[in-house]
Amino acid sequence: MNHLAHLALAGDDDGLLVGGFLGDFVKGRLRGERRVEIERGIRLHRLIDHFTDHHPTVRELRQGFPEETRRVAGIALDLMFDHQLAVAFETFYPEPLDTFEQTTFTRLLNPEYLADYPPAALAQCRAMSARSSLQKTADSDFVCRSLTWIRTRLHQGETLLADSIIEQIHGLEPVILPHFVSFYTELKAEVGRTIRSFSHEASNNTL
Repeated sequence: MNHLAHLALAGDDDGLLVGGFLGDFVKGRLRGERRVEIERGIRLHRLIDHFTDHHPTVRELRQGFPEETRRVAGIALDLMFDHQLAVAFETFYPEPLDTFEQTTFTRLLNPEYLADYPPAALAQCRAMSARSSLQKTADSDFVCRSLTWIRTRLHQGETLLADSIIEQIHGLEPVILPHFVSFYTELKAEVGRTIRSFSHEASNNTL
């Protein structure tokens, strides 16, 4: 999953939200360098990625990509799923996407948490807030636009994400998107169980 899903799945806990954003920037074993609730958010981010990568529906959808596009199928699916979440946001959450975005970046950029951000993460968070990036995830050209940008960041990106391959991937969207609702419903349930387990951890630590 991409940014929108990670942030939405973090729920009302600010530590989980910040950790959810930092999950793409903090690698390796967590050693307590950050407060426990943020490290739980990073763990949650990793669980979401693992659940998504190993889900039978996602594996099957990857196999449906033309052979020449499969090396980037995971990236493309993450973008497609985030796009569908943006389009259908109020199906899953009680507020419109624009309101969610405003409150989310206010929470992420709370001065209390800024010292927990690596410099690159803080710069990206501020840039995404300024661009209203989450709302733009709902744009019809979001997937193609994002893949065009990603190819500038990948080794051999011009080959892996040539215009012809991006066009092939775009053509798969009508086939892939109908699978999103059932998958995301399962993912939300798994995240809910994990967050409840965090609550049990906190309770046990106070005993």
